[in-house]
Amino acid sequence: MTEKKVLTMQDISCFGQCSITVALPIISACGTETAILPAAILSAHTGGFKGYTFHDLTSDIPEIIEKWVQDGVCFDCLYTGYLGNATQIEYVAELRKKVISED
Repeated sequence: MTEKKVLTMQDISCFGQCSITVALPIISACGTETAILPAAILSAHTGGFKGYTFHDLTSDIPEIIEKWVQDGVCFDCLYTGYLGNATQIEYVAELRKKVISED
């Protein structure tokens, strides 16, 4: 039996118990290979903090997707968290078509 692979696309919150910083170790601890696709970098999570920084990574996503397609990278499922804009939601649909296994 081959190990399942999960792709998680969400933000990296530098402070706070959320985002990729929490999802990655939990999913990995379940014995599932986990890859990340950061959507943004925030200084802190958006709940309870005012004036947090937000670095949008939307422009990097298409190149990452295409590189995965070229390399034949495929995932069994996609887990999303915080997405910073509507374009990132469109990329989720693209990811589902291009790198998520239908098996």
